Amino acid sequence: MINFKKQKAFSLIELIVYISISSVMVLLLMGSFDLLTRFRDRAQAISEIKKQGLSIMEVINQRIRDAENIDFPPAGESGEYLSLTMSEAVRNPLVVELQNNAITLDEGFYPTFNLSNSRVEASNLIFKNASLGSTQGIINVQFTLSNAYGKTDYEQNFYGGSSLRKL
Repeated sequence: MINFKKQKAFSLIELIVYISISSVMVLLLMGSFDLLTRFRDRAQAISEIKKQGLSIMEVINQRIRDAENIDFPPAGESGEYLSLTMSEAVRNPLVVELQNNAITLDEGFYPTFNLSNSRVEASNLIFKNASLGSTQGIINVQFTLSNAYGKTDYEQNFYGGSSLRKL
C-alpha cells in the first residue's frame, strides 16, 4: 500500500502561482525588448537623416562654389531647382532638383544620380538666389529629409548657402 502523505509534490495552487509569475516576467521582458527595438530604430533613422542631409548640403555647396554662373533661379527669386553654368562644357548645365522624393544631380553629359539614398525621402527643396547688386552669386538652399520606411516619424529641415568663387 502506498502512503500518499509522505510524498512531496507541488499543489495545484503552487503551480498556478508559478505559471502566473513566470508569465508576468516574460511579458515584461518582451515589452522591454520592443521598447529597446523602437529606440534603436529611431536612433538609426535620426543618424541616417542627419548624415544624408549634411552630405547632400556639402555636395550642393561644392557645386555652387565651382560654378561660373547661376542660370536659375534669377537674382532675388526662389525656385524648386537650381541650374548652374560650370567651367567644364561637359558638365553644362548642372541641375539639382527633386525627383520622386530624391534630390538628384544632373551634370550635363554625365548620368543623373541621386544625392539621397532610398532610406530617406526628400521634400521641400527650395533654392533662393540671394544675389543683390554688388553681392553676386549667392544661393540659399533648404530641404527636408524624413524616414522613408515610416517606422519612426522623424524629419529634419536643412538650411545652407554658398556663393560662387570669384576668380
